[in-house]
Amino acid sequence: TNQMLVSLPAQDYSNGLLVYPNPVKDVLHISGSVELIAYTIYNMQGQEVYKGGSDSLEVKTAGFANGIYNLEIETDRGVVNRKFIKE
Repeated sequence: TNQMLVSLPAQDYSNGLLVYPNPVKDVLHISGSVELIAYTIYNMQGQEVYKGGSDSLEVKTAGFANGIYNLEIETDRGVVNRKFIKE
């Protein structure tokens, strides 16, 4: 049998961006040393579930279903993708 273990770093500061906590319960924080322009959160089916800009660097995730999400962040240095777990 194949088993898959999903392990994501609690704090990943690569590309000058910090997305925490991971896993998240209520509020996901986005910060860093790069200029954040906009971000979009997608569920694992590729559906957009949230969109934000540089004016809202805290995402209220209480209404999100539990699972894994992809966070696509547009910065002044390009696009960065991060995954996070909502529990």
